[in-house]
Amino acid sequence: MSINKVPPHDLDAEIAILSGMLNHPDNTFQVMQEIQPDDLYREAHIEICRAFFALKKDSNLISIKDYLTRKGQLEQAGGLDYLMSLATASSTSAGYKYYCGIVKDLSRKRQIILQCTATAEACYQPHQDTKEILADHKSQITGIQSSQSWDIKSNAVLINEVFKEIERRSEEEDPYIGPKVGLENIDRHLRGLRPGTVTVLAAESGVGKSALALNICDYIARHYPGRAPYFTLESTDTLLMYRRLAARSGIALTRLNLGKIYNNEWPDLTTELQAISADNNMMLIENSAFSILENLVSFVEGISFDNPLSIVIIDYMQLMSSRSRQNTRHHEISYISREIAQLAKKVKVPILLLSQVGKDVEKRGNRRPMLSDLKESGDIRNDAHNIIFMYRKSEGEPLMEIYSKKGKDVGTWRTMVNFEQKIMRFKDVDDDNWNYFEDDKDRGFDG
Repeated sequence: MSINKVPPHDLDAEIAILSGMLNHPDNTFQVMQEIQPDDLYREAHIEICRAFFALKKDSNLISIKDYLTRKGQLEQAGGLDYLMSLATASSTSAGYKYYCGIVKDLSRKRQIILQCTATAEACYQPHQDTKEILADHKSQITGIQSSQSWDIKSNAVLINEVFKEIERRSEEEDPYIGPKVGLENIDRHLRGLRPGTVTVLAAESGVGKSALALNICDYIARHYPGRAPYFTLESTDTLLMYRRLAARSGIALTRLNLGKIYNNEWPDLTTELQAISADNNMMLIENSAFSILENLVSFVEGISFDNPLSIVIIDYMQLMSSRSRQNTRHHEISYISREIAQLAKKVKVPILLLSQVGKDVEKRGNRRPMLSDLKESGDIRNDAHNIIFMYRKSEGEPLMEIYSKKGKDVGTWRTMVNFEQKIMRFKDVDDDNWNYFEDDKDRGFDG
């Protein structure tokens, strides 16, 4: 690669944009939605563009000259003569978007060149980790790929989108705002997992949150289009596949592990093996690299460009870390929580984020988790759209309480499910079992 090549640019397109803003100041805000000053190539054009963006509708030849003079940048911007040449350059108020598109595209090409050069330099450093180089490169390229002009929707566009969604639900009699989880007792309260949001599923260790998340992932992968990646940071992909097969086949997990299959079970087992083998949606991902936030974000953003996603599941948050330097673990978890919330919005899919609860829950009589029990919670209570807890009175007890302590669209709620632990499967139960939990409710449910 020759180092003497001139980076791609189009000075005529840049001049057309600047001339258009000078002669048609009302266009300035529209241009601000399409490009940033650094998207321009010539340094003089960058400084002039910054002046336009600062002055907005008050831009004219005199005000731009005065602004640049006060900043000590008039000569760097080419002087008064150059500004006067822009005023006389051919321009129209209608062509700004076309020229902005050219400038933005060439800016991205220059960014790609710079990033590829930086990646090549990193590869020559003897102590640089290859996985980190790849993750950083992918993250930077993804950022370039996803960078775009500001997408500010008008009220007319937004209300039309809302109306179409209301109309669709009315016609289809579908009250759900996103994929269902496959358990009617939960779905009738949650009304689906809204795309672009984070739902936290929290419980003590051993209660069954991974099993429930696995059931949900399997259901969504079978009933909705799109990939459903399940990131396991604690278990292994093989162990999770055993659990998935137990739940699907109805054969006890312990017998699957021992290979003790009864003759009458082989047909159903074979059917489920074939169905799971043919399933390209659910992805069980076990890789320690994804315990680093930046690697996971880069991976999810990358696959979302090529494959639609239905859900992302992360098991679990307290096992994650970040390359971003934070003063305390609390600050690090807060940063991770915010970035996961941003990731959900960016890829426009629901994220189910599993979380441990702190040891203080063990000191209470009923051990029912509350919001304050979220371990190293950081800002998760602010970032999450829903926060759902799981509780059962004792290990091995099949009856389980599922309850929401935060629901931005649906409020708080409680329900019950049955956990068949031998086969790692959850099922609905009737609501006439509430007396089983009433004593615990009186001793702290509302705390």
